[in-house]
Amino acid sequence: MSEKIAAMDAAMMNAIDIPMPPEKDPYKGTDLANAEHFAERYRGELRYCPQGKKWLVWTSTHWSRDNKKKAERLAGKMVRSLYEDAAKHDEPGRRRQISRMANRLEGRNPLMSMLHLAKSYLAIDPSELDTDLWLLNCGNGTVDLRTGQLMPHQPEHYITRCLPVDYSPDAKCDAWRAFLGSVFGGNSELIGFIQRAVGYSLTGDTSEQAMFVLHGAGSNGKSTLLTILQNLLAGYARQAAPNLLLAKRSESHPTGLADLFGCRMVVSSESGEGRQFDEALVKHLTGGDLIRARRMHEDFWEFVPTHKLWLATNHKPGVKGTDHAIWRRIYLVPFNQTFYDVASGKIPVKDPTLTEKLRGELPGILRWAVEGSLAWQKQGLAPPEIVRQATKGYQTEMDVVGQFLSECCATDNPAAVVKSKDLYEGYRAWCQENGESPETQRRFGQKISDRGFVRVKNNAIWYRGVRLLAGVTGGVGGSKLFYPETPITESSNAMNGNHPPVPPVLSH
Repeated sequence: MSEKIAAMDAAMMNAIDIPMPPEKDPYKGTDLANAEHFAERYRGELRYCPQGKKWLVWTSTHWSRDNKKKAERLAGKMVRSLYEDAAKHDEPGRRRQISRMANRLEGRNPLMSMLHLAKSYLAIDPSELDTDLWLLNCGNGTVDLRTGQLMPHQPEHYITRCLPVDYSPDAKCDAWRAFLGSVFGGNSELIGFIQRAVGYSLTGDTSEQAMFVLHGAGSNGKSTLLTILQNLLAGYARQAAPNLLLAKRSESHPTGLADLFGCRMVVSSESGEGRQFDEALVKHLTGGDLIRARRMHEDFWEFVPTHKLWLATNHKPGVKGTDHAIWRRIYLVPFNQTFYDVASGKIPVKDPTLTEKLRGELPGILRWAVEGSLAWQKQGLAPPEIVRQATKGYQTEMDVVGQFLSECCATDNPAAVVKSKDLYEGYRAWCQENGESPETQRRFGQKISDRGFVRVKNNAIWYRGVRLLAGVTGGVGGSKLFYPETPITESSNAMNGNHPPVPPVLSH
């Protein structure tokens, strides 16, 4: 049976005239054949990114935007090589064919047509670039941060960044270590945390969802620290667009977000006093979700974030949110040392040549950072007590509603009650007295409920589990809202009937 089927198949194949595609001739001379020939010849040196409308060229260390029109030069180089190819052929007809092809391509229009068609053969999507989050490209090779080992540059990795520093596992950085010791007062745990945070920032991994806030008065070393790290990671590091992380009246232009593409470290400096974080944006930029952006005159595109946020500031930006989602991201690093000019006569003295000294140790600092990356992979960021306490203090300082409750309310009796209107008036008066901007009544009420105080409606809105302390000022004309010092019980206030809890006595 199987032999009959095979015979029938053979007969059918013989009966059908199936046209075979012609063999590819690189010297055919058509626009399409020229484009295929060009793409095949320079596949290892050129790629085209349709989203950015840019050619990428291999530089021997990494792929880079073709800002010097190397693609056009390679097209011209191919034309010259065609004449050489023609000379190698013994058949006169073939030599003439190739020479005519080369001669035709010397015209600008045919040359540009070839380049235009070649784009589709050499196209690459941005999502195919820099895909290995654990490779760090250096001047003399690529470091695999999973092992700390150096390997040769490879075009197949499609890396578009390169450090201006060679990697050496034997390089030293004595001045850098001394600098860190001075800046952090010899606190080895804090220095170890900074090393792990920098090592984490070498990678494209964002699993920590962290933002590092370096805080302290001026002349304390935080700017020098970030300057050296930016010098070290040039190509992988970027200065953020001004005020990118801070709340603004209008939405930021998406080009500010496009600048983050492919970066490992993004630095922002010196937020002004009284400014607020754009908390939704901070969460988004540290969350690992796709970021939608575009550059000028480009279409929108999406990318997976690889950056870590570092902010150096003399003033702590405001954080209105009290939820875990924002505060688990923030690591406040205190810079408590101050360095003085020689003329002041104070110590420790500022070294005006320090930055240049540290730049001379970049290979050693790179080794230190790679060691930090390996340490982070073993133990995580593991913030020391000084960072945990500084961050907790920052959170307490930013929790205005929490401060009001702590100073003006008692929350130790679950049966205590307070009228919503009175609580808000007391809060507004406290804000005015302390120079704080009060929340709206709706948002204030939400924050009270978020803290677990039960909202009860009984002729008016009340909150259970909290009461105003005697003497708290609030209401029209600065009236004092006196609530009984004696704990209020549910039965004594008829909470389950049509009567509201015992109201406060209004005193003028």
